[in-house]
Amino acid sequence: MHQIFVYGTLLKGMYNYEIYCSAEDSYRQKAYVDGLLYSLKGRRYPALIEGKERIAGEIHEVSEQTLKKIDELESYFGEGHPENEYDKKFVMAYAEDGSEIGEVPVYFYNIRNEKNRALLDQRITCNDYRKYVE
Repeated sequence: MHQIFVYGTLLKGMYNYEIYCSAEDSYRQKAYVDGLLYSLKGRRYPALIEGKERIAGEIHEVSEQTLKKIDELESYFGEGHPENEYDKKFVMAYAEDGSEIGEVPVYFYNIRNEKNRALLDQRITCNDYRKYVE
């Protein structure tokens, strides 16, 4: 099993959670990572880029098979691939009380790709995608 940090449509109760994660009951705990959260033009999902804000999300534990499906969902083709929509990076995740959970993979939006960069829209200043869409 693999731990991952999610912050968008894979959050428990959101539509991609139901498709990819609910069968494994993957939710483990609320958490946060450092970054900046953005909406994307013409998309119904967020983009996380590097930054210093506290971004709300969740730790999930998924099987190898589910992780591969999530890689496909996130258009992750491999480390450093120029066509990645999202890059997978290991960063420190924190529990709600600020204690370290450990380094887990997080899907960061690939702003090296000019097409992706052009889709960045508004900062999600509440730093919580669930609150943003409610």
